Amino acid sequence: MVERTGGGPGRLPCIAVCVGALLAVAPCPASAADPDAADTSQGYPDNPVSDYVDRSSDGLTAIDPPGTSASSLTSVEVETPSPAPVKTPKPAEWMLVPIPGYNPTLGFSLTGMGAYIFPADAKSPPSTVGGFGMFSTNGSWVFGGISKLNLAEDHYRVTAFLMLGHINWDFYGIGNEAADRNQFVPIAQRMAGGRLESLFRIAQGLYLGPRWTLMKMRSTVDLSQVQVPPELVPPGTELVSWFSAPGIKFQWDTRDSQFFPRRGQLMELSLDLHLKSLGDSFDYVAGKLAWNQYVGLTPRQVLAFREVASLASTNTPFYALPRLGQGSDIRGFKAGEYQDHVLLAAQVEYRLQVLAWLGAAAFFGVGEVEPDVGSLNFKDLLPAGGVGARVTVAKANHVNARADVAFSKVGVTFYFSVGEAF
Repeated sequence: MVERTGGGPGRLPCIAVCVGALLAVAPCPASAADPDAADTSQGYPDNPVSDYVDRSSDGLTAIDPPGTSASSLTSVEVETPSPAPVKTPKPAEWMLVPIPGYNPTLGFSLTGMGAYIFPADAKSPPSTVGGFGMFSTNGSWVFGGISKLNLAEDHYRVTAFLMLGHINWDFYGIGNEAADRNQFVPIAQRMAGGRLESLFRIAQGLYLGPRWTLMKMRSTVDLSQVQVPPELVPPGTELVSWFSAPGIKFQWDTRDSQFFPRRGQLMELSLDLHLKSLGDSFDYVAGKLAWNQYVGLTPRQVLAFREVASLASTNTPFYALPRLGQGSDIRGFKAGEYQDHVLLAAQVEYRLQVLAWLGAAAFFGVGEVEPDVGSLNFKDLLPAGGVGARVTVAKANHVNARADVAFSKVGVTFYFSVGEAF
């Protein structure tokens, strides 16, 4: 926001007084009868800027040295720098997309998404305001709204979302080998809440700011169809709980686009404090470091990298543990199969723009979960990879819908979504 300085009409008398005072003390020009008039014409003028600079010129300006005539010396040519090109902001556009989807956690789904993408000003990245609704074949559903605003020439980045949902998923236990037992507990989780995050630019590309997450969780466990060891059943104290966490986030962003970056990087470091004194049902700390890099090989080819480290302290409830398969870390695993207090993951993706509206991708990644940092051995890495197709659904900002197929030790999984994986 640009704040206007200076006075309004009430200040005009003051300005007039100042101007009048300046005119009163200004020296009068020499008249023809003044014997010193001829001498001053050969010396320095009263206003050297206005006398020696030709403001009507737009290219090379001739400057006459002081105290000499233009005919006695060769004029000096000074090149006037051209004005910096003005960056034209991308036009605003609507994105209305019905998205048939699939992921191994929810099964087949249908998502309706509506978003308005617009520039808040000429220098900020595009902002987005939208809403969504999702139904899946395993009985899950979610409704919500999200707002991601880049304001005041990208000095402020404000993100907010609200959601209400019912998610059915399978809990396989805790540990890097939990899913190998092929036993799980069906979890039905009702949730309602949101997050508010406000980042402030502290230097070019660097942002820092607070956030607060508030969520009510109500989980139920269905043991009528399965027989599992007692350690697989989540504690009853974790089934109904509040999720209330103030936090802080640091961001380093040099990407050339937030939707389809071709160069630059994005590093995000977040720390959330869950405190009973602030309404949370538990006392624990959760932190995450995610680092994406983008290398443009050619105008049509991009190589993208992502590394993630996520940690949660003791007393973290089962539903808040870092897990493989959640989000984009990593495709090929079902969320809930592999989770623990420490997660490491890395992946690479090759992106090819085949046509103006059509793209392709190939990706590979590895991940590991362990109870603590000391248990990380890099011998139990879980690999996964696959290929995918991209179709542009918002041309001005290059927003893609993607379809991926991934392969891992647990089998073949499919993904349909909007936006790049990372």
